[in-house]
Amino acid sequence: MMGRAHVEHIHSPEIDATALVWSGWPPGAAVKILSVDDETGAQSSLVTLPSGYRRPIGLAHAETEALVISGTLRVGETTLPTLSSCMRRGMRCRTPGRPSRTPSCCS
Repeated sequence: MMGRAHVEHIHSPEIDATALVWSGWPPGAAVKILSVDDETGAQSSLVTLPSGYRRPIGLAHAETEALVISGTLRVGETTLPTLSSCMRRGMRCRTPGRPSRTPSCCS
């Protein structure tokens, strides 16, 4: 599998956020699409969730990685603090000051 082609440097503050209208995501979230691979549909996005936002359990149709830029994000029973990340399918989470974890971290 080939990786995505080079993506030019962008300034996210210059990109307008739009309402996030992805299947399974309730209203209230916003998204800035940073890049999209025209062949595979893979994308990099900044998603903003309002305080208290809840999303029902759902299926990620592709490998998904989340990086918490500010605040916290609860995924299943795991709360991810600022500057931690979580990857589905690979089931790997990274939290500052703690080693990578496997199973149940992102389930």
